[in-house]
Amino acid sequence: MGPVSGSRLRDGSSLRVPSQGWVQSQDKVQSQGWVSLLVEQRLLHETGDMIRLRELLLSYNKLKDIPEELGHCENLERLELAMNRDLSDLPPELSQLKKLCYLDLSMNNFLTIPESVVSLAGLQWLDVGGNQLQSLPPDIHRMTNLHTLWLQRNELEHLPESMSLMHNLETLVLSNNRLTDIPVLMEGMASLRFVNFRDNPLTSNVDVLLLNKTQGEEEDEDREMFGREFMLMYIQEARKREHAVLNVSSKGS
Repeated sequence: MGPVSGSRLRDGSSLRVPSQGWVQSQDKVQSQGWVSLLVEQRLLHETGDMIRLRELLLSYNKLKDIPEELGHCENLERLELAMNRDLSDLPPELSQLKKLCYLDLSMNNFLTIPESVVSLAGLQWLDVGGNQLQSLPPDIHRMTNLHTLWLQRNELEHLPESMSLMHNLETLVLSNNRLTDIPVLMEGMASLRFVNFRDNPLTSNVDVLLLNKTQGEEEDEDREMFGREFMLMYIQEARKREHAVLNVSSKGS
């Protein structure tokens, strides 16, 4: 396998490593702010010496693990690890990436969001779509600066109530999961501008809720059909059901 060129920004702080390729010469990497990569399932551990590196794009490379030395890249702001398929965990040392604000973990094999990611208080954009997520960390709200969260095409059956504490979250995509309910506390997420619950087995009478929307909507409106307005209607309906159950219980006692 021969050497290939990486695509980088003019300041030499960014590298895109194409699949089935590798960047040669550690001296060149060090001087230009690059990173060395062998795609035969491993990163060179010298990665951690690249303190100037700001962007590392490693999608589509069949990686199975990430070296702990990557946590030493103290200036890293953007990390893309999408479509590595067998990647299922990240080392705890990645929590040291205090400047990381963009992380793409989509189309891998994660069962939950790693603790090292939840610890990234500066993270603003996170994509974990297309994994095998079965649950979300109960302390997910520790990502206090997160404004965009993609969780589509996973196996999520419920959401932690702590999600309602993510006060800066503006975009939340939850389509194609196994959600049966929406936490009532999410009603108070004032910053949330876009949310998508499409293709989930929600227990409320979704058809009735959708009939409350204006007929003859265009395609743009159709995309919003399971959005914020739907979420608020769903929560109101859930409150009505809860009150009805309480009334029945009180009459029977």
